[in-house]
Amino acid sequence: EPIIRNKLNNEVNLILCGHTLGGLIRIPKIGPIIKKDYSENFLNDTYEQNQIKMYISSGIGTENINFRFNNMPSINLYRFYNYS
Repeated sequence: EPIIRNKLNNEVNLILCGHTLGGLIRIPKIGPIIKKDYSENFLNDTYEQNQIKMYISSGIGTENINFRFNNMPSINLYRFYNYS
């Protein structure tokens, strides 16, 4: 699992990221076989480390090839509530 580094301060507990396409072609039990160069460490949609949660969208498009397999496009909706 990739390391999520908190470079801001100890108060950060949520990171929302733009899409990495999640690997355009994903094979069950193997994982993504075609992926973007800069997204090799973050191919899943959620990560958590040291109580920091990170959510990544797989996006809606493609790159280089106009094809996706076993990787549904996604548009994420987040709701924030103030409980104070």
